[in-house]
Amino acid sequence: MVSKLVRISGISNILGAILLFLSFCSIGLFMWEELSSQNFTGLVVHPFWIPINIVFLISTILILFGLVGLYLKQAEKAGVWGMIGFFLCFIGVTWYACITYYETFFWPVIAAQAPTLFPVVGFSATDKLISFAFWISGLFWGLGYIIFGVTTTRSGLFPRWAAILFTIGAVVFGLGMVPMIRSIGALLFTIGMVRLGLLLWKDRDV
Repeated sequence: MVSKLVRISGISNILGAILLFLSFCSIGLFMWEELSSQNFTGLVVHPFWIPINIVFLISTILILFGLVGLYLKQAEKAGVWGMIGFFLCFIGVTWYACITYYETFFWPVIAAQAPTLFPVVGFSATDKLISFAFWISGLFWGLGYIIFGVTTTRSGLFPRWAAILFTIGAVVFGLGMVPMIRSIGALLFTIGMVRLGLLLWKDRDV
């Protein structure tokens, strides 16, 4: 049963990483004018905002499931730090999924119905509570992937280059502020995760 779960999680990791990369890059591709001019209100009311972000939300859910299999495969060798990294990652991605849900469905309504309120709760939130929620999710994401990535690299079960790309990409994407930098992070994360996912799908050590 565990082996089957690990194999399914491999597919989940592959699909999740690819969808994350495609959805994030699609924002720049289809909404570049709003993004480059920092017209954030126009960005979130764009017709493509909701469908693209729904794909992004699905990717975070797939990545969550994929993390479980990635941890189970190396649990014995990862030790306590691997478990800590996994839990931090899981919390970080869950929190990120919640924020993505909020951005996908609430931001367009707020921007359209209460445009003066949107800067308070939007991209550069001036509301301290919402700003803290954004900040803490990035902290869990970044710290979790650093610890979990290091233990994955040291486990010896996966190619080091794949684990390193997976780690660096996740941290750069999660903590990056510039869209171009985040896109590079998403690409590195996708390459590393696809390779790790393929190995999990085959369910064999390399």
